[in-house]
Amino acid sequence: MFLAPSSSATELITMTQGDLDRLCETCSFPMGVQMRIPGKGKTVLSASSGEVAFYETVFPADLRFPMHSTIKRILNFYNICPAQLFPNAWRNIISVLVIWRLHRRYLSLNEFRCLYTLLKGPRSESGWLYFKARPGKNILKEAPSNIKGWKRRFFFVSGDGGEFHPTIPREEGVVRVPRSWGTTGFIVTRLTSDTSDSCSRHSLEPPQAVLSLARPPTGFPDPH
Repeated sequence: MFLAPSSSATELITMTQGDLDRLCETCSFPMGVQMRIPGKGKTVLSASSGEVAFYETVFPADLRFPMHSTIKRILNFYNICPAQLFPNAWRNIISVLVIWRLHRRYLSLNEFRCLYTLLKGPRSESGWLYFKARPGKNILKEAPSNIKGWKRRFFFVSGDGGEFHPTIPREEGVVRVPRSWGTTGFIVTRLTSDTSDSCSRHSLEPPQAVLSLARPPTGFPDPH
């Protein structure tokens, strides 16, 4: 399915270099991350070849560089770039990662898929995607219902600093973050018994000790 960016994706940037500098300091971005604020009149679709667009709002949701290997696998599986996800979709991903780590477990792509299904936004925001919890598997509670102005606050990242730890060698064929506004064949319009049953056979349940996480703790370094 081709995801044509909606008119909302043409919203012009309001984020400044000062805003980006403060974000870098607050979130302790590694020195090797190459970032830039696009010029006036640019949109989130204005990234150059090799650049990845990120919305500022995903970092208060505790996304960090270098990106966790499971996050890269999720994006690759659905063939979507980071900017195609709604802010709360990032909270879904990161909350589950943190919960699994608290219980000394590694979150696999298949486990995440058995917790959530990918859905397309409403008509006016159909270019963006979100994750909906499968029945009985809702982990994230009390997520923000509205984040005003988030589509106008973005920046572009290039190079390897946002994906890989500079001191750890990379293996050949390692998963990379998709760069362009992608296509995916894994969107469903609504949950059905079939989509739920397809994962039930794996018996992958979240750790029961943590059923609600309003804001996950910061940081879980993963160099791969």
